[in-house]
Amino acid sequence: MGLKMKIIILTAIALLCASSAFAEFYPEFEGYYTNDSDNMTEAQNVLSVNDFIGKKTAVGLLAGFSNYSDPTRTENTQSIQLRYTNAALSRWSLSAQAGMLEYLKRSMSVYGGNAVYEHPGGFRLETTVDKSLLDTFAAFDNDISVTTLSSTADFPLSNKITLIAGGDSRSFSDGNERLGLIGKGIFLLPVEGLSLQVWHRQFRDTKLDSDGYFNPVTINFQRYLLSYRKGLIKHIRLSLKAGPGTQQVNDEQRTNTIYLEAGLEKQIRSGLSFSASYIYTDSYIDNSLLSYKINILSCKFTYLF
Repeated sequence: MGLKMKIIILTAIALLCASSAFAEFYPEFEGYYTNDSDNMTEAQNVLSVNDFIGKKTAVGLLAGFSNYSDPTRTENTQSIQLRYTNAALSRWSLSAQAGMLEYLKRSMSVYGGNAVYEHPGGFRLETTVDKSLLDTFAAFDNDISVTTLSSTADFPLSNKITLIAGGDSRSFSDGNERLGLIGKGIFLLPVEGLSLQVWHRQFRDTKLDSDGYFNPVTINFQRYLLSYRKGLIKHIRLSLKAGPGTQQVNDEQRTNTIYLEAGLEKQIRSGLSFSASYIYTDSYIDNSLLSYKINILSCKFTYLF
């Protein structure tokens, strides 16, 4: 562990201890595991310790540990960040975090921020900024990071129809700029908890042949999903989402995709909650030479003392 990382950890612990004397304390653990058809796996664990310093204001310390591996190579990263959240403002909630990431005996600064505005009429605006290291071995070797700025707005047209529009800009440290647009429609169906979601995304890169990550000139894809959320017995909530889609990369022929998602939330006892989700996506399924599949499993524990 480098000197910068040690200084950040000690400073973060000192600030957290200073606030804990008059705060409510709660830890969170989040775990992620992904595996794709390129035989690349990622296991990520994030432990955060948070203190409420007001009814809706908290400070926290996040420690992250990740393992990346394929049949020929394995690498680990570790990070530490301080986080601040504030939901006490009228109609606004804010969060920010910053710290250091270590990889390949090197280090880089990372940060993130989020601002959400919610109007009583249902309009919602969310803006997020994030800087992180790309999660490929080639990106590690070439020190490629990405800074993302994204914004989305929810427009409720009625009690049963909501439209979502947004865009994002990704600035890669190798000079590439990726501009994207997002559109989504949510239509509530007559069955309780059931909805239809129509989703569109597209982006364009300004630099070709970047080394270290998927870098098409243009890509656009759509998804048509049925979504179901249902509260079950004993504080259990189930969510399911599935449907087909299409995808087009550059000027190639449009191909089919599929998306599956399942989630479970459980209030185990007073103060202790658990959630888990599984996602499977499969693209280019009409062309076995370009087939790509990925499985994502995640879980989260939260305990409020």
